[in-house]
Order: sequence, then structure tokens, then C-alpha cells
Amino acid sequence: MNNAIDKRSRKETPVLVDFWAEWCRPCRALAPVVEAIAEQYNDRARVFKLNVDDSPTIAQRYGIQGIPTLILFQNGVEKQRIGGVASQERISRTIDRYTRGPPPRSQKRRKRGWRICEHDRRNRWVSLNGKLRSLLVSMAALALRQRSSGRSAYVFITGRREPELARAVKEIGRNVTGVQGDVANLGDLDRLFAQIKREKGKLDSVFGNAGVVKYAPFGSITEEHYDSIFSINVKGLLFTVQKALPLLPDGASIILNASIVASKGFSRNSVYNATKAARSFVRIWTTDLKERCIRVNTVSPGSIDTPGLSTYCLPQKSANNKRN
Repeated sequence: MNNAIDKRSRKETPVLVDFWAEWCRPCRALAPVVEAIAEQYNDRARVFKLNVDDSPTIAQRYGIQGIPTLILFQNGVEKQRIGGVASQERISRTIDRYTRGPPPRSQKRRKRGWRICEHDRRNRWVSLNGKLRSLLVSMAALALRQRSSGRSAYVFITGRREPELARAVKEIGRNVTGVQGDVANLGDLDRLFAQIKREKGKLDSVFGNAGVVKYAPFGSITEEHYDSIFSINVKGLLFTVQKALPLLPDGASIILNASIVASKGFSRNSVYNATKAARSFVRIWTTDLKERCIRVNTVSPGSIDTPGLSTYCLPQKSANNKRN
């Protein structure tokens, strides 16, 4: 399959490759669209499907970080990539740029209210070609940085507690700068991004993970309790990302760490649960940043084995049970 892609992609005829997997539900949703594209363009463009589980080396070679992903090749060069479930119209418009005009259509295309992103899709915080990528993460995103340590990502991490920050920097070992600060303090955020701009000039991705946990049953919630959680979990998260925007190039990535508690009914968690509904930010920011083609995503994990699990959330015995 690798040779087939290489051989076909070196021809003038555009080649569209669908990276997919059988277990991937979005891939199954995209499959009829890809089949329609193959039928629509016939000999004007070639369409291949590549199962990433059967060909992990090829997927790694092309820097596939999520599926489904469509990559369009022409003359042996990657021209465009589309992540996620895309409409037939969007894929058609992408292919039309590299063919001799659009194919005949039985129906007039419906106009879109946004432009197709034409930036280089390789501009991600994960290195695809050995280039430097800069990433801003919070202390609890240490595992994410460790996962990318074999790549060329340079990471800035920030946290309130200087000893823990120093230990995190030491544990990561290289390509990392720790900047002490409180995300609820806008002055600390200004200082953080001034340092990033001075040292690296830009950020390719921001991973927002501000979070503090305090319990109070409904009926005994105080203003101080409310403000202390919202100032970090909501205010801190919002202004961290907003102040990072001038350093993010078109096509950058924003990832927010939400939580399963946003949709759970745990007792004494009224305020905390409300602050972790980061999905609301994602929906709006995706729309607000569409002209810059900046992707905004969220992850909603369960319990993660970090010091905060025992320090903030649960007694040690209960925390150990939660880890298991």
C-alpha cells in the first residue's frame, strides 16, 4: 500500500488517501462520503483507503495523530489534509483546487458561510518533520509532555507551586521551561506569555488544564467557595487561552481538559462540576476562531493518577481505590 500511494501520488492526478480504522465510529460515518467522492471524480482523482491498524508505519510516516484523516497528494507532495468527518462539498472543493476545474454536478453547490482553510496542516505542536513545536501546558498535563518527549516539541509548563514545578521540569528533563504563576492572576499570565514570546516567538498549541477542587453541599455554599473555584477553573482557563491567541499562528491547536464530572451528579460538587463544563467554551471558540482555522477540542477524562487526586479530592485510601 505504501508503494501504491507513493507511485500514484507522484502523478499529476490528485490522490486522496483516507486514513481510517474499523473501530472508529467517525470513520464509519465518513465512509459513504469517501465512496461518493470516488464515484464523483472517477478518473479525475484517485481515492485510497488505508487502515491505520494494518499499516501503522505508514500512518506514523505521514504524522497521523487522529482519525479519520484525509490527505490529498499531487506530484508526490502533500497538498491538503482534512481531519474529522467532512462533508462531500468540502472535500470536493479541496480536490477541485488541484484538478482542471470542478466535475459536472447535477445540483448547484450550497454556499458555505466560512472559508476552507488553506494553511499548511503540518503546523501542529506535534513534530511531523523534525521541526520545533512549542506547547504550553499546565502542571497536570505532565504525562502529555512525557508522551511527546521523543519528538521535538518544546514545552512551557506553568503552575502555582514552585517546588512541584521544579520537580516537573526535572522529571521532563529537556526541551522544557517552567514558569511559576497563578492563572487566576492576569498579571502572572502577562508575564508568562511575555517570556514565551521573548524565548520562542510563538506557540503551536495550548493545553488548558486549570483546576482546583473544593467540596460544599448545596445549602452551605459560600461566596468565597464559589469565587475561589471559578477564578481558577473558569476565569483562569479563559484568560490563559485568550492571552495566548496573539502567539498562536493560523492552524494552531487549543485543547481544553474538561472532566466527566460535567455530566455526573456527584454530591457536594455543585460548583466544581459547573466549572468543568469546558465544552461550552469549545463550541463558541471554534466558531469565533474559524477564520484563523484554529482547532479547539476538549478531552473529558475520568480520575487521573496525579498528586491532586489525593491532595484535593479524596482521602488516601479512597484515592488508591480510585486509581485501581
